[in-house]
Order: sequence, then C-alpha cells, then structure tokens
Amino acid sequence: MVDPTSNGSRSRAERGLAHAAQRREAVLTGNGVTALWATLSALSLPAGSPVLLPDLTCERGLGAVALAELAPIFADVRQDTASPTSADLAVAAAAQGARAMVPTHLFGRRGRLPTPDPDCPQIVDATQCGISPRGLAGGDAVILSFGPGRQIDLGGGGAVLTDDPSLAMEVRRLLAGADALQRGILRAPPPWLDARLTVALAHHRDGRRRRRARGWLLRETLADLPGLTPLDLAGDDAPWCITLRIPDHRNAVALALSQAGFPATCLFSPLHRLAGHPDRLFPRASSLAGELLNLDPDRLGDDPAAAAKRVAAVVATVLDRPLRKEQHAGV
Repeated sequence: MVDPTSNGSRSRAERGLAHAAQRREAVLTGNGVTALWATLSALSLPAGSPVLLPDLTCERGLGAVALAELAPIFADVRQDTASPTSADLAVAAAAQGARAMVPTHLFGRRGRLPTPDPDCPQIVDATQCGISPRGLAGGDAVILSFGPGRQIDLGGGGAVLTDDPSLAMEVRRLLAGADALQRGILRAPPPWLDARLTVALAHHRDGRRRRRARGWLLRETLADLPGLTPLDLAGDDAPWCITLRIPDHRNAVALALSQAGFPATCLFSPLHRLAGHPDRLFPRASSLAGELLNLDPDRLGDDPAAAAKRVAAVVATVLDRPLRKEQHAGV
C-alpha cells in the first residue's frame, strides 16, 4: 500500500505550488482556516497554550487558534504599516509567554519575522499574498488561501507550505481524520482544487506583476493628497490592496468612491475587541481601525493611469469639502 503522506502520492498542484514557492512541501486544504488549524494542531502544543497574533488581521485566524484549543494573544501594530515589527513580535511573545506565533502578510505587505526561536514556531499567515519565493520565505510553515478575493481566487481551498517533512506528514494525518473535518468551518480540499490550482500557477506570475505595478501607480498618485497617508511599502512588497490612513471623513471617502465605481473596504476590527480586551492595551490598532481604507488596484480598468487620477480627484473633493465649509463659516 502506498503511504498517503509520501511524496509519491503528492498531487500535481502540490508539487507545482512547492516549486513555485521554493518550499520542500505543500499540502492542499479546504481553506486557509483549515490550513492554519492543521498546522497549529500539528505542533502538539498543550491545550490553552498562548499563540501570538497581530492585532489587525482577519478574525478567521482567531477562529483557527480557538479550534486548535489554543489561547490567542495579541501584538499591537505600527501606524505606518498596520503591522507589528519583528521586534514588536519578539517582545510581545516573550512578555506573554507565546508558544507559537502567526505573523501576517497584510494585503501583500510582507510581515517581517523575528529571529527563529525553536520554542516559539512561526506560522506565517500569507493568505492575502501572492505566490513567490521571496514573499513566502521564512517561518516554520506558511498558510495560503484560494478563496474569493485572494490573489489566486479559485473559489475556495487553501494550502500549507513548509520545509519540514515531518510537519507536512502530521498535517496530512490530521486532514485525513474525518471527525476533525466535521468541526465548524474546517473543510477537506475540494475535488477540483488540484486542476484549478495547476492552471492558476501557470499564469500567476504575470497577474502578480500587473497588480504590483498598478498598486504602486495608485499609491504614488494618492501619496501627495492632504488628509491621507498611504501605508508604507517596502521595495519587495507586492501590494494586493493599497491601504490609506484617513483620520477624518474616512466613511465619506469610502461612500464617494463606491458611487464613482471604485469600491473601497475598511480594514479588520482589532482582534483584541473580539477577545474582550480593552482598547487602552492596544492603542495603535484601536486608532487605526477607524482610519484605514483599502483600494483594489485591479479596479483601475484598461487605462490605469487615468483611473488612478479619477480616484485621486474623488478623494481630494471629499477631503477638501469640510475645509471649505469651515472657511465659509469664518473659522
């Protein structure tokens, strides 16, 4: 009988995904939450062990930690990136006794990882990133998602990437347990995932380059407008969304953009609120939660330069309007 965890049984998509990311192993899952749950469970941590998460990330990560019977703890973020620095993660992990951490690549911005610590494995949440060796480097494992709105949107599915064959084998064993996959939002890989992912990988590089170029164009077009600040991007980031800090009138800007055909979305609520912690413990994430707005570069259409200028004009009009009212009132 063939060992179901052996390389000989790996699907074509798993082999292609591991090659594209330059990781030794890839394991397909039903979604990103299942991938994170399986990886955390494969660490065999005692129940209730603390797992560190950035305070601004998708609440589904919180659910995966809970499903693995672990305890979520949080690191506050920086206002220029909406993410913790590697030092922030290291300090928070040490202060709160983290037994594992889940750094996040937020909307294509790579989270910087602390120095590896064998007592605190790093499971990188890259569900909002594209597939490239540089973007998916580091960490004991990397989590991907192929659901709607992701950089590779296959309508569902996820994956675990790792260089540790024993970790991959344990993830496969957990995913083979029918009882585990009946819990809540955990899912087995859909039967069509292998074929769809194989096709998507062949075209992903060109799509990622296109989105990256449009993202930088949109960011640079908006960067000089008064009343907003784009979050920082590093040269090797591949922005999926451009995130703006708009301290005043964010909701009015979002409404105006939607009416003009450029839908915008707000960032996640801080996870600490879902866990019942007070805002004073996480002041930067609490502040940013009411200021951040995401724009999708792929909404720029066939003439991205002209569309980016239209976006800037809409934003400028909304941000300037309150100032004009104040001036007419003699303020």
